[in-house]
Amino acid sequence: MKRYLIVLITVIAAVAAHAETYSFLNFVKGDNTGNSFAATGTKVTFQGGNAIITAGGKTSTMPMGNVAYLEFSNTQLGDAPSWLKGDVNGDGVVDILDVNCLVNIILGSESPDKYQGRAYVNDDNSIDITDINEIINIILG
Repeated sequence: MKRYLIVLITVIAAVAAHAETYSFLNFVKGDNTGNSFAATGTKVTFQGGNAIITAGGKTSTMPMGNVAYLEFSNTQLGDAPSWLKGDVNGDGVVDILDVNCLVNIILGSESPDKYQGRAYVNDDNSIDITDINEIINIILG
């Protein structure tokens, strides 16, 4: 129930963030796969652990149990990643705030799940000082 409430809040927040400026609504699983729907004219309702998506005159049912997060994006799933390498917090900028996120994950004060795979900066499926070094290198150019 808690997960569904978080997803619902995320959807509401995303809609409030001017969803009409994005092309796709992505339902992303933990492994960064999932389903993409055209954002314009899409209606999402939640019922019994499923998302009911109506888009383009078609209705799809998506089980929410394995969905890690929802995002509005200009990138459809299957295209290039929808975030910048090193942009751990997903704000569109690689900066010291991303380093802070990694430090909090390493110290255990935040869950890496919150960052939907973006915390694995050097792609070794481990979050450690090497990811911090990678971000610093990105910042310094």
